[in-house]
Amino acid sequence: MDVKAEFVPDQAKTEAVEAHVPAGSAVVVDVGGGEAPYAPAARGDVHVAIDWRSPELTLASHQVVGDASRLPIGSAVADLVLCTEVVEHVADDRALYAELRRVVGD
Repeated sequence: MDVKAEFVPDQAKTEAVEAHVPAGSAVVVDVGGGEAPYAPAARGDVHVAIDWRSPELTLASHQVVGDASRLPIGSAVADLVLCTEVVEHVADDRALYAELRRVVGD
């Protein structure tokens, strides 16, 4: 039997993203985004999903394969960084937090 796991966005998280993301955010970086289920809620002009693997289908405008502790993206390039369901999967949470801050800038 073939079983395909599919992530279904949690309604509460979707509503939180919608409530806290300013409309018209130019660049949204979704770390651990995979299929980018929160892309519609994030409303960014550019939605970059960064994950350790490349999903077959994605709602993101751009897909990047990379390590969340060493994000393969420039500094201060994002207006908003999303990171859900990731911390428990990385060996060094401080490195992850530092990368999130680096990518979003000030």
